[in-house]
Amino acid sequence: MPLKHTRDRASKWLYMMLPYEIAYGPISNLIILYILDLHGTVISASYAVTLSNAMWICASIFWGRMIESYNKRKVFIAVSFLGLFLSLIGLFLIKSVMGAIIIYSMLTFLVIANSMPLNMLIMETNPKDRWGNGFSRLQMLSTVGVVFGYVLTSFLSGILPTSYVILMLAPFAIIALAFMPFIQEPQSTFPRISILDSILAFKSRLQSNPILFLKGRSTAFRQKGVRSLLPAKPSFFKNGDQINLLYAGTFVFFIGTTIFNTAYPAGLRAQGFNNSEVLAVLLVGNIVQAIMFYESGMIMAKRQKSSVASTSLVFRGLGYILVAISFVLLTGIDLLGLNVVLYAIAAGMAYALFYATFNTMVFEAVGTEKRSTKLSVYSGFVGFGALVGAPLAGYLSYYIGYWFAFSAAGVLILCTALIISRGAKGQRSA
Repeated sequence: MPLKHTRDRASKWLYMMLPYEIAYGPISNLIILYILDLHGTVISASYAVTLSNAMWICASIFWGRMIESYNKRKVFIAVSFLGLFLSLIGLFLIKSVMGAIIIYSMLTFLVIANSMPLNMLIMETNPKDRWGNGFSRLQMLSTVGVVFGYVLTSFLSGILPTSYVILMLAPFAIIALAFMPFIQEPQSTFPRISILDSILAFKSRLQSNPILFLKGRSTAFRQKGVRSLLPAKPSFFKNGDQINLLYAGTFVFFIGTTIFNTAYPAGLRAQGFNNSEVLAVLLVGNIVQAIMFYESGMIMAKRQKSSVASTSLVFRGLGYILVAISFVLLTGIDLLGLNVVLYAIAAGMAYALFYATFNTMVFEAVGTEKRSTKLSVYSGFVGFGALVGAPLAGYLSYYIGYWFAFSAAGVLILCTALIISRGAKGQRSA
């Protein structure tokens, strides 16, 4: 009993994830709606997402090096929470499109400071046989926080301007800060590379921040970059090399996903729906996604991972294409109702199944040789895909139409399914 009591007390800091995710979870979609409220266009919103993605990559490198140099978990977590609070206040005070874009990018830079310390604290304050429990609690509390954040913002958006909705989120960042005294800095710390020793740590780290820049790159990689990891012959899609196909699938997937995610809130607004209705659609998708994340383990146990990943991508891609068709053929309540269902399937069910299985496939495919290098390259394709997808979303939506942007995103997701299927066939025939 005393041991259990000590563990429970030591893990109280995990509850900071509830208020933190209430404040941070909805902001990526709120910023798009806020820019539109400030009379910006979908192109302006895409610039905000693009700059945020670029800052995400820079922040991952910067904070990674800082954390390696200074093993102060509490300091970096506190910096991210305080940065979130000040950024939300800044978005409320500076009511201009350019100001919103800049502040949102700085918000992204600051919140990345917590992603690695949170995961490392799980590993450093629990014996290895309890890591699974720790990461499960971390993800559960984070997911619940995101859902409550969307519930709150969906309700508040019906009665308040978006700037005030953002302001109402700021106190939750301070509430998260109040949990800081419960964090006990570990007497001994793990090297950063140890996060690659556990699939639980790896998946949790990617869910909080999909960009990884790890130590241990080989001399060949430093000299040749990504080329050192790719086949010498021009047979990238023919030789069944699974890791290279997963790289390609990652790049294509994140271009398509970022196109859709950037354009979708703006597209719903363009169809005449208010912010509350837009956020309600996103809320349903997040609830379904949360449920499916916890069901994915049982589904993966019954079916081959590549089959689950490719099938879920087919549902996601077709869902995007059906959303595009609905934007052409439907209006009003019919359009809204159908999009609740389609978004729940594409962004909720399909995404959760894909992400849970795909990260496991990547972890297994990299093997033990040059693991940190290969995972860094993988995360590089994530970041580069997002950088390409965001501006495409703005220009395709503005100059051609939202239906075209959604269709393009759907086709790219279906291409990802084909790439993964080819990789699975190559692996079986090897």
